[in-house]
Amino acid sequence: SHLGSCCHDPGTPNTSAVHQEVGVGLLCLTPCARAMSGVLSRNSLEHAVAGSAGTVLATVLLFPLDLIKTLLQVDTSASAGFREVFLRVLRDEGLRGLYRGCLPMLQTVGASNFLYFFLFEGLKEPLAAASGQPDDAVGPYETLISSALAGSLNMVVTEPLWRACVVAQARARSKSGDSASVGGSPVIGRRCTQGLSGTGVFGTVFRMWVAEGPAALWRGLGSSLWLVTNPVIQFFAYDLLKAVRLKSADVSAVDAF
Repeated sequence: SHLGSCCHDPGTPNTSAVHQEVGVGLLCLTPCARAMSGVLSRNSLEHAVAGSAGTVLATVLLFPLDLIKTLLQVDTSASAGFREVFLRVLRDEGLRGLYRGCLPMLQTVGASNFLYFFLFEGLKEPLAAASGQPDDAVGPYETLISSALAGSLNMVVTEPLWRACVVAQARARSKSGDSASVGGSPVIGRRCTQGLSGTGVFGTVFRMWVAEGPAALWRGLGSSLWLVTNPVIQFFAYDLLKAVRLKSADVSAVDAF
């Protein structure tokens, strides 16, 4: 048996060498596998659902205020105030007019925030482990990097939704005869809505793809990527203040507020 182990037939594969190479390959893939398991985890999914649902709820509650703010910004009448614009919308369109164009916004913020929180939570722990942090310990700098990466990837993917959301909202407002919400000009309203009669933001994306080509859906992406600094600063400051305020990982709702 000793002679047989020493005399290896060159025509047969060396199983020990093959096993060794496979083991080295698995060791090389381990960091990547751990990183992917962190991103594609139940924790990431839970945060994504919670973040998306919270954003949708906040949008539903505050959409009338955002609508009135937009109308005030484009209103040419200097004497018009918040109360006057609010009563005008109620008088002309009723309570439903305060939520006209809300559906495209809900679809957009729901999808965008789901993807953002999914990536943000999934990238934090792999980045912390790569920087030598203890288990379940994520510092503010890891939060900064993960927020920047998640925000950038989110904008690249959802930029067509945001552009279609603006067009769909302009179409919804133009149907109500309110040209002020479409840049204050009926010409802009016609340009935004001409040939784009899809239902919701996803139908608008499809029709924009057909009418203008795929490149038009990512027009303005460079400017949108600059806006990624908003959540980056927000979450970095939140984690930094949380680390200063509290030594433990438990943060109550009042402390978070």
